[in-house]
Amino acid sequence: MKKFLTLICALAMCFALAACGEGNLPQNPSDGDGKEQGGTEVTDPSDGDGEEQGGTEVTDPSDGDGEEQGGSEVTLTADTDFDALVSDKVTAEEWDAVFTNESFAGCTVEYARRSNRTKASFGYKPFDGGYDYYLNVSTTDVSDGAPVTYSQEMIAHIEGTTARQYGKNLDDPNDPAYYYVDLNLEGDGDVDTVVVKEWILTFRSMISYDFSGKSAQFSYDETLGAYTYQGTDLRVKYSPMEAGEYTVAKAVLKFAGGKLAYAAVTLSGNAEETFKYYDYGKTGTFVPENAKPYTAN
Repeated sequence: MKKFLTLICALAMCFALAACGEGNLPQNPSDGDGKEQGGTEVTDPSDGDGEEQGGTEVTDPSDGDGEEQGGSEVTLTADTDFDALVSDKVTAEEWDAVFTNESFAGCTVEYARRSNRTKASFGYKPFDGGYDYYLNVSTTDVSDGAPVTYSQEMIAHIEGTTARQYGKNLDDPNDPAYYYVDLNLEGDGDVDTVVVKEWILTFRSMISYDFSGKSAQFSYDETLGAYTYQGTDLRVKYSPMEAGEYTVAKAVLKFAGGKLAYAAVTLSGNAEETFKYYDYGKTGTFVPENAKPYTAN
């Protein structure tokens, strides 16, 4: 179980570095059929009807079919031609509603920057006083030649200022059990605990930059069929926990059916990052049954 927090930390660092110009972001390791990645069996919790997996209730955030949401009727999939996709035109209110946890619930996002390719599936289920989230992420880096891939399934139950984080025993791929650690999100801890806390509190930042409240700085390009920005006065947060903001030099955003479908973002002095969003409503959440407390060795 020694690697439970270690790989979480490694992946968290990958995501954090992306905002600073050196890292990567998300990939859905289920590859459409949602089965096995890195020794961990991963099941698409929606399973078509979004009800039950392994005796655990799973929520399908798509409102039934995940299609029509305050705009055109659209089905975004891994096969969508995002370059050819023509963005819906949205109001400022609709724009802001896109950049919320609830809006991204259940989606898969593919991220690319230079030699990094990442894909992640997200589940998000809010309740009074907290939320559950599910993340299955895999990132591949080919900058040094041979591809290096890191994969991890992460599950958390957050209620108030406490969180229970679940993960698999990465030292023993044959161990089917989930293990957990309990965290006080307002307290201090060792570096591993701090990283996990940041991962939990900022998981939305792994999905997109936060462009809420920024619609007035974009214009709709009829030729591109997208909202575009180019300049020096647009600043956005990458992580809700960060005090600072990043200057955006250029951005292209596309919306479909009330959801974010595509984003290409270039921060000042950095390479372009692209995000493709699809399969909204396909990933649910669950809390592992009979999980064991994690004990550091």
